[in-house]
Amino acid sequence: MFSQLRRGALVPAFLAPVDEQLKAFAVRFEDGGLQVCLINKDEQHGTRVDIDLGHNFATASMIRLRGPGATATDGVTLGEASIGDNGAWLPTRTPLLRSADRRITIDVLPASAALIAMRT
Repeated sequence: MFSQLRRGALVPAFLAPVDEQLKAFAVRFEDGGLQVCLINKDEQHGTRVDIDLGHNFATASMIRLRGPGATATDGVTLGEASIGDNGAWLPTRTPLLRSADRRITIDVLPASAALIAMRT
């Protein structure tokens, strides 16, 4: 998942309420784009996250990292696609809609991660 992050400036990502099982990271780019990575380490429970963008973006999309469990080495997908032994990978990026108040709502599944990319 981290290999999908573009190089940029790490910016604060605050979670409220604080959840020890959920981690958030954000990177802003010189072109005004933003990526947010959400990692849910809880293997039993998913969580819903509202992202307050604080800015209007032209587009937003997401890829998910998921598998049968946190330690799984088989059945793992990134962007709804497996990565082949030769490194071949064809991900699906899910377009996201934002609400009128510049928020995006993401359901982060148990033992999974989501990478949200916003472009100006």
